[in-house]
Amino acid sequence: RTDCTMSYVSPPVVLFVSLLSGLTVGYTPAIISVALNGNVEGEKNGMMQDLGYGDNALLGGFVAGVILLGAALGSLVAGKLAEKYGRRYSIIISAIIVLVGTVLQAASPNIYLLFAFRFLLGAGTGIMSVVCPMYVNENAPEQSKGMYGAGFQVAQTIGILISFCVGFGVLALDHLFETWMIWRVMVIFGVIFPIALLLLALFAVVETGSGRNPEQQPLVDSISDDLDGMYGLDDDEPDSLFSAGGLKYLLIGFILAATLQLTGINGVMYFGGNIVSSAGISNPFLVNIGLGGWNFLSTFVAVLLVDRLGRRKLMLIGNGLMFLALGAIAVAFQFLAPTLLLRKILALGGLLLFIFGFEVGPGCVFWLLANESFPVKLRESGSSYANLLQWGMNLLVSTTFLPLSDIVGFGSIYFGFAGVSIVCQILMFIFIKDQLN
Repeated sequence: RTDCTMSYVSPPVVLFVSLLSGLTVGYTPAIISVALNGNVEGEKNGMMQDLGYGDNALLGGFVAGVILLGAALGSLVAGKLAEKYGRRYSIIISAIIVLVGTVLQAASPNIYLLFAFRFLLGAGTGIMSVVCPMYVNENAPEQSKGMYGAGFQVAQTIGILISFCVGFGVLALDHLFETWMIWRVMVIFGVIFPIALLLLALFAVVETGSGRNPEQQPLVDSISDDLDGMYGLDDDEPDSLFSAGGLKYLLIGFILAATLQLTGINGVMYFGGNIVSSAGISNPFLVNIGLGGWNFLSTFVAVLLVDRLGRRKLMLIGNGLMFLALGAIAVAFQFLAPTLLLRKILALGGLLLFIFGFEVGPGCVFWLLANESFPVKLRESGSSYANLLQWGMNLLVSTTFLPLSDIVGFGSIYFGFAGVSIVCQILMFIFIKDQLN
């Protein structure tokens, strides 16, 4: 709908927006875990070696984390962008930024420009993570809205899995490339997804929420009130998140982001190889690919159940499984010797259970509730706020996980994640509603 007139939105187009944006958001940050310090038969041929900084862990962590900082900033402006220029143009802008950022990153001649280009790439990713799920949520068929929204997370897991496969494949074929090309080939492969999304937005996506004609604002407000009633939201809603009446929505956004990120998913996916190696299991790189595949398969349970059981139930069930898994991992690393078979079983079993619970619950449902939990008048700013928090928390966990594990050990960290999971479970039980079911 543009200026209160109706436009037909093709369901396949909506689905492809969800899938292509998810592939982009999944591949773009994840490829760094392989490209940073590529290793084949003990020889490192990653971006840090190519740019002359070897195994500098501090700089490597900043290279990996700056994209998340950019994504947080992109999320912050995405709501205003979608409100002023509309969903379609915001999708186009985000795809162009990601495309340009990817190409410039692959061409970076030094680490300083690499920082700048990865920040730009992150900004585009952050905008995309807000406006694309928003567009999908507003235009997907009502009876399968949850399935279409969950497609974004399914595609993210595919993007992560593709990044592992591309990275491993390039490293396995490193004899075909000059040393300076290896990490750049991994990175440039990612242009496929934003190019496809850009073409879709240019030629198939219909604008449904652009800057509104002020003369028609009363009608827009009336429609917004009707939609809020349908979604189970209160009739008398604030006009700002930061007013007295908006505080509960600030809390809901924080709960959703914390359940998604502060319970440890990036400690599992980005550094899963390190965890498995500490458990005494060899070939952690291949294990990363296995975890990525399991991550992908687990999302289909949420796709099948999200429109039947509802968002709230899946969040509670998924987070409950995550808590059990975190406890198993914590016990394995804190109390059991590395040589014990039980430690290996608990560590790997806990990782698999955690990933399954995450994808059944927060992994898929966050992208739905980040839109549905806010009144229509606050949809853009609320979604921006929730995504700003989740990208910021992503950065926090990603940059502190390995340094903290060296200080206190994996066991203590996972006990901490388990504690966060309990707190989130209680808060979700109290504050999160089933918006659509």
